[in-house]
Amino acid sequence: MTVATIAQGNVRGVAEGGTIAFKGIPFAAPPTGALRFLPPQPPPTWDGVRDTQTFGPTPPQMASPATAALPPQDEDCLALSLWTPALDNEKRPVMVWIHGGAFLIEAASDPSWHGQVLAEENDIVMVSVEYRHGALGFLHLASQFGDEYATSGNNGILDQIAALQWVQENIATFGGDPDNVTIFGESAGGMSVATLMASPKATGLFHKAIAQSGAGHNALTAARATEVADQFFAAAGISPDDKEALCALPVEKILQAQMQTMSAMAGAQGGMVVDAEMMFQPVVDGIVLEERPVDAIANGTSPNIALLTGTCLDEWRLFSEMLGMPTPDTEEAIAGQLAGLATDAEDPTEKAATAAKIYISNRENDSLRQVSAAITTDRVFWLPAIRLAEAHARHQEKTYMYRFSWRSPMMGGRLGACHGMELAFLFDTAEGMLAMLAGPEAPKSLGKQVRKAWTEFARTGNPTNDLLPAWPAYNEKTRATMEFLEEHTKLVNDPNSEERLLWEKAI
Repeated sequence: MTVATIAQGNVRGVAEGGTIAFKGIPFAAPPTGALRFLPPQPPPTWDGVRDTQTFGPTPPQMASPATAALPPQDEDCLALSLWTPALDNEKRPVMVWIHGGAFLIEAASDPSWHGQVLAEENDIVMVSVEYRHGALGFLHLASQFGDEYATSGNNGILDQIAALQWVQENIATFGGDPDNVTIFGESAGGMSVATLMASPKATGLFHKAIAQSGAGHNALTAARATEVADQFFAAAGISPDDKEALCALPVEKILQAQMQTMSAMAGAQGGMVVDAEMMFQPVVDGIVLEERPVDAIANGTSPNIALLTGTCLDEWRLFSEMLGMPTPDTEEAIAGQLAGLATDAEDPTEKAATAAKIYISNRENDSLRQVSAAITTDRVFWLPAIRLAEAHARHQEKTYMYRFSWRSPMMGGRLGACHGMELAFLFDTAEGMLAMLAGPEAPKSLGKQVRKAWTEFARTGNPTNDLLPAWPAYNEKTRATMEFLEEHTKLVNDPNSEERLLWEKAI
């Protein structure tokens, strides 16, 4: 049977392997016309049977290598897709995937993270959700348009919350347990996970969380978000008080103004840097988000949520090696990268130079360019993940840390364990850009380890399983971290502690 009945009507899915897939189910009304920049509204209903055998539209975004594999773009994009082993009365764990892409690009339909293998192999229900990106999802308009738009800077997060509300109402029809929902995401998806943990609007909608290569430091203040909005209006060439003009602006013009805003504001900071502030991301608006996610979590906003978090060993190499972003390659420049660690030192120059020597000596087999990438990896990804784990572990024992350290042979080994590397193993994907990262000979056993850990965590709140060594919870005394390395996967206490201590007061 491939027809299911949900609150909106009947939907027809399609068999995929040992699962039934339902794709492109709308969970909110089209956010178009007068609804553009407003919170998601209730979804449509229909008579008869709606075909849900193909993915819905891709959220509007600028062209990138990722868009080639995606469906056509449309603002009417608020849909979800799911894979279930059966339409029955079983109460399977539910895993809700939130994709990354810097809150600017990508889509849930990307073949890199289709849910068939994860659902079939581990008897779970896998859901992936679309959400609004860029200015359409994160343009803070409270100062321009008043209370009706008070949460517009978090529309992308509110879209995710609407999808989770849909899951609560409908997932039992697909053999899933609404009382055992895990949210998981990578990069901007991981940041979204932390934001949802921090948001009072998401309370009770999920029970476990997995934040991969994205944590709780990413949020704009309302003042900064207002500056972004002002620049956006200037780039779009419309008056800041002209709501009708903004709602009527062609989506292509919105995307152009979005890019011009990012370029102009990066220039205002002294020029674009390789890991510049994201202009379109969650906003501390006092409603959806009352404070920066990591601070809210430290203050106990999600004490009942089990957390698994971590990063890849060489995150920044995706950007420095594959995307060719400029990366320092001298010892002096590397010391310059670490200047922020030394602001409280009697001799900041000497302290930064000493920190650079620690990084270089602990990576004697790496080039200076790779050492530089390691520093950015730590500052942008690893330390925020540690701070998230520290903050949450003070309120919830079920906090676990991992590090994905299997290094790809692609590009002569220069990619290492770069950003996104674990996803090819988590979803067992042979298509999409992730195949370019892991390569055709990626070890299958490592994928089974990752999938078993993630789904066991979703099932029980503990990732320990028979494919891995014992995995104790994370705390600030032992800092237990599971290091994924194929047959050498092992538990490590406080990995790279010397470098971690360098950042003790900086992040």
